[in-house]
Amino acid sequence: MVTPGLHIVLLLSVLWPALGTAGSLFDLEVKQRTVEYGQPLRLTLRTNREQPSLEVIDLSALDSDFVVETPSEVMEESRAGGQYWRIRLYPRRSGALVIPALEFLDHRSRPVTVTIQPARNPDTHSLIRVSSKLPSTSVWVNQPLKVLMSIETDDAYAGIEVENPSQETIKAEVLAPEQSVNGNHDPSRIIYETGWLLTPLTHGRISVQLPPVQIRKDGVITHRFYPPRLLLQVRALPSFVPPTMPVGKQSLDVVLPNRGLLMKGETYSMILKIRNATAPGRGTVGILRQFRSNASIRYLEPGKLSDSAYRLPFVPNAIGLLSLPRVRLQYFDPSTGRIDTREQVVGSIWVIDAWIKYALIGGLWVLMMLLLKVGFQWATRKWWVFSHYHKALRRFQQARNTEMLQAGLVEIAKAESWPVNLTLREWQQYWGAHFPGFTQLEKALWLLQGQRYGKQDMDFPWVRRQLTGICYWRQPLLRLMAINTDVSQPVGSEGQREQ
Repeated sequence: MVTPGLHIVLLLSVLWPALGTAGSLFDLEVKQRTVEYGQPLRLTLRTNREQPSLEVIDLSALDSDFVVETPSEVMEESRAGGQYWRIRLYPRRSGALVIPALEFLDHRSRPVTVTIQPARNPDTHSLIRVSSKLPSTSVWVNQPLKVLMSIETDDAYAGIEVENPSQETIKAEVLAPEQSVNGNHDPSRIIYETGWLLTPLTHGRISVQLPPVQIRKDGVITHRFYPPRLLLQVRALPSFVPPTMPVGKQSLDVVLPNRGLLMKGETYSMILKIRNATAPGRGTVGILRQFRSNASIRYLEPGKLSDSAYRLPFVPNAIGLLSLPRVRLQYFDPSTGRIDTREQVVGSIWVIDAWIKYALIGGLWVLMMLLLKVGFQWATRKWWVFSHYHKALRRFQQARNTEMLQAGLVEIAKAESWPVNLTLREWQQYWGAHFPGFTQLEKALWLLQGQRYGKQDMDFPWVRRQLTGICYWRQPLLRLMAINTDVSQPVGSEGQREQ
């Protein structure tokens, strides 16, 4: 027979689990449901249960639209009991996003819709445009990948900050931010481009969440933009590929000394720029080892200028045309899955002995002095001729008698290096031998001779114009010089040579 007390004990044992959970609550609170892209959402998860900890909640449901930054520790409610957990989310894009329901034990939170407005410059309220460029997700081990982030804003002094991700399966290098002007659409807007160079170190499926690109203004971080999560499918390299072989196509640019001739025994430098399709500078060691010293050229220790450029000093020890080594480039081509090998010609140099250099310098010096001497003599001769024609022109223009006209002819004889004691007939013969065809001048000289020795009448102004005309013909620069005279201007056609 069952007693009434036993009935009560059995009833309590059946209903106790339900009574224990009837007052258990779980809820999700969002402090602000409208934020800018690049600024955080603050979530608070609450429950009136003290165990288990809220940290058992699976937050992976948020990963598609949000990035969960490291949450704070779970705190206990001091008054009502229970616990709460504050979480900070960064949206991956703008627009209307839904914070999905989260599960805690047998409870589910309510989905919450939030509005992510486009990012804006806090000073000018102009839009900030953010874009990303992701590589192929199917890659090989040691194959470099570029992840680029572009931020377009009207702030020319925005501070762009990028950090390196800490992940053992990926080697990452931060790309220095580059600044350019958006000339196609609006020159007042600036484009900042930065990112990471990633190299997977192991094969398999790798999930990579890169750190945010931050904008810092006046010492304060105004926005944090996260790139999309990368899900890489990394293939292992074939067994025939050495672990030190670069992955990706390579090329080599060589900048030789910009001198025509090099000196034997002196030190020069060439610049080697190793280019990889995605990672400049990979495979540098194997290329530098191919520059080995020989009897003609001795190579010194190379110096690193950057990740992709090296300075290689060398000393030529022979003369003549010296050929630099043919560089063998070998790399694993990801597109074909095979090792690709090709040779690249570096070039050649001309080398001479030191005495040849000094002999050439001396010869050039002598040649230059000869040219200077010839040039000086030519200029002196030109000035000599010009000055005497100038004197002859003044004699003709100021002439009042035949003696002054003949004095002008003497100046012309000096300019042409003729004898100065020529008679009028001899002067005419010299002129005709050097400058034939002046019939009007011959007539003028005949009239002048008749006036001088036969006292014949002559048209003095006409004769003077013929004589001044030959001065202008021989020295056209005299027309540009202002020579004040009391005679009329010389006739151009009468003083010129008749064709």
